[in-house]
Amino acid sequence: MKVFDPARYPLASRVGNAVGEAHQSAFSPEHSFEFGLEMILDGVAKLVASR
Repeated sequence: MKVFDPARYPLASRVGNAVGEAHQSAFSPEHSFEFGLEMILDGVAKLVASR
């Protein structure tokens, strides 16, 4: 699964690679996407529940 085009988003690609190297782990775009989506949906759920 391709999350984004590294040629179109070179900064995001470099950041992902740098994070992987800094934490001595492979960069997983799928994990990053799923984590980000989960955080957004959790925020929306809390907003809806508070109304």
